[in-house]
Amino acid sequence: MRTHPAVALRNITFGYESAETPLFESLSVHFPPGFTGVIGANGTGKSTLLKLLAGQLTPSHGVVEGASNTVYCAQRTDTPPNTLPSFLDAWDSASVRLRNRLDIRDDYGERWDSLSHGERKRAQIAHALWMSPSVLAIDEPTNHIDTQTHDLLLQSLEDFNGIGIIVSHDREILDALCVQSVWLRPPNAERYAGGYTQASEQRRRAQHTTIQAHKQLVSEHKRLQREITKRRETAAHEHHRRSKRRLAKKD
Repeated sequence: MRTHPAVALRNITFGYESAETPLFESLSVHFPPGFTGVIGANGTGKSTLLKLLAGQLTPSHGVVEGASNTVYCAQRTDTPPNTLPSFLDAWDSASVRLRNRLDIRDDYGERWDSLSHGERKRAQIAHALWMSPSVLAIDEPTNHIDTQTHDLLLQSLEDFNGIGIIVSHDREILDALCVQSVWLRPPNAERYAGGYTQASEQRRRAQHTTIQAHKQLVSEHKRLQREITKRRETAAHEHHRRSKRRLAKKD
């Protein structure tokens, strides 16, 4: 089994020219061997994060460490991978096993335009695994596919032993694959152990702790304000009482 060093984003700042503020600012995230799920609302930069890791986008500040030999699988399947013919023509045991496992036909390259999205996605993922990347970045692999393709992709990705970064709304695949989850909250991110379910529970507990701590601070602030008001009233009363001592009896 191959071993791979971790991949990391170090103090990454990145923004699109059309945006007034950076999407990421001083973002640092560590990706260990195994899969990391990238989670977040639409527009939080999930695909952008994958492209930064794959070198398709360049940060304005910071560095990407350890991401050599990275293969990026885009969400769309309009065009086949450049070296798909080489994969389809290869007859070594690893290539044949991948094609059989993901039900890839030898003529997929010739009739790509007539293939379903699920067939294209199987070929795209199989080709990516065939390239034996150290880092595999996958964007929404299970969107618009049937159950059979979903199960085949999951089984094949479970055998990947490099560093995987996956963007997906599919909770099942995130729970099955991921050793950690990165929750994007631009301009930064939160990192939790496990897949979606485990990370969600950790995040919920962390948010609850934060809310309780905030409530405690608000309560303490109100208590101090009451104490200050009380002391001021007491001081004013004492001042008034002392001042009356100097008055004549008829005043």
